[in-house]
Amino acid sequence: MKIAAVIAEYNPFHNGHKYQLSEIRRKIKPDYVIVLMSGDFTQRGTPAIMDKYTRTRHALENGADMVIELPTMWATASADYFAEGAIRILERLGCISHLAFGCEHEDIEMLTALGSLYAREPEGYRVALRHALREGYSFPAARSAASQLFYMQNKNDFTYLWPNNCSPEQIKSTLEEPNSILAVSYIKHLIKCSSNITPVLIKRQGGAFHQTSPDEKFSSATAVRTEMKRLLKRNLNLMESEMLKTSIPESVFKTLEYYHKEHGFVDTNAFSSELRYMIMRSTEEMLAGYLDGGEDLARRCKNMLNEYENFEKFCEILKAKSFTHTRISRYLNHIVLGITSFLLTEISLQDEAVYARVLGMRKSSDKLLSIIDERADIPVITSVAKSMGQIPFEAQTALDTDIFAANLYTHAQRDVSGAVYIDELSRPLIVVGDEEYKPKEENIYN
Repeated sequence: MKIAAVIAEYNPFHNGHKYQLSEIRRKIKPDYVIVLMSGDFTQRGTPAIMDKYTRTRHALENGADMVIELPTMWATASADYFAEGAIRILERLGCISHLAFGCEHEDIEMLTALGSLYAREPEGYRVALRHALREGYSFPAARSAASQLFYMQNKNDFTYLWPNNCSPEQIKSTLEEPNSILAVSYIKHLIKCSSNITPVLIKRQGGAFHQTSPDEKFSSATAVRTEMKRLLKRNLNLMESEMLKTSIPESVFKTLEYYHKEHGFVDTNAFSSELRYMIMRSTEEMLAGYLDGGEDLARRCKNMLNEYENFEKFCEILKAKSFTHTRISRYLNHIVLGITSFLLTEISLQDEAVYARVLGMRKSSDKLLSIIDERADIPVITSVAKSMGQIPFEAQTALDTDIFAANLYTHAQRDVSGAVYIDELSRPLIVVGDEEYKPKEENIYN
């Protein structure tokens, strides 16, 4: 039996995602497709523009058979932790045969070479990386520079590692694209755990990951969010946007205006008060301990607190050569969520910390759930309330973070739109029928 997995955020779900799922069906011909999806907060250090239950429904309506939540501690972390957490879950489900991922580059050999390099970390590479970091480069820039230098100095000694067409320029270009960086990280962790899961590259179509302008065929999630924010800022009707209509599936498009009125779109500034409170009440030492932080960032937070206006503007104030905007946003997000470096490190070391929380499934996927129940060596959770006290302490610690993050997000929705607050413990499993889903305003989110 073939069961394919894809790791995603769907922030929001758009035509490129639908294309990827259809390509997975075409190339792999799996019996089932599982999506491992971020919850209410994303890897960029921002809240998802729509909540995880809505995005789960959108995925199930457009090609997925089941959606499992990637725990918040990994979903909001840097690419390597993000990939590590995802691969650990997929590997321990015991039934995944293929991992498909979208990527700007079609050269699977180059992705595999870099994944192998980072899995093994030979001494020459480690020395080059430490040197680049000491020079003040951000980690992504330092890793790229170290990889290029290691290749140039050792290409004749590591001929088994590099593809024939390898060059420093190709290494650099591969490590400039977010999806390629994640693909390399996925392969790295598949290698590290000696996985039998087969990686499958699906060429990314249309707009680049960070492209804010619409693409004729496949606009990026960034472009879709930019258009949504533009319309909302001008108080215009989302349903009148031709760009949105042609960039996202019909089932997603039909829900936008209703979702806006009943739930509200959440951004980082919705958590501005919480962030300022946490910085004010924390010492520099405490702030330094949050994930993606450190002494320099903690000191800058304290020194610049008098200039604080909101979350997003504070990100801009804190920017420096060695800190990318994304890293700062992740750091501030971790302060709000209470995720420390120590907590993630401890969780990552514990086999008992891994679990699979099912957010939703198609009605016809009962057999898939039975397969996972039979083969997985981790807790499989379909009801959070019923799982309380029934899973290992380490898994409960990570799940508590998911619960807090979801409830915080729901409170923000209430502040934005007056939405009814629903506690995470009372959320039911999303089940979508096999017939084409026809959204109805009166019960679409019930």
